[in-house]
Amino acid sequence: MVPVAHLETGFRSYDKYSPFPEEINRVFLADISELHFTPTKKVKENLKKEGIAKNVWVVGNTAIDALFMGLKIIGRKNEKQIRDFFS
Repeated sequence: MVPVAHLETGFRSYDKYSPFPEEINRVFLADISELHFTPTKKVKENLKKEGIAKNVWVVGNTAIDALFMGLKIIGRKNEKQIRDFFS
């Protein structure tokens, strides 16, 4: 059997109707996954509260990490770096 890995796992609204059906899918995927990759320590705690503490790693959030990297580049005001980043 191939293990199921869930990237950006652990987000919870605790309301199965909001967002629907995403919240139900989040819980279901966490239940069937063997490998859990969370964006933050807080989100990792959500899984722990649900009894999922094995094979859980905090790996960051690619969208937020890219945002902060972009803000650093813009802060440097290096036009070439800005064009390269956004092209």
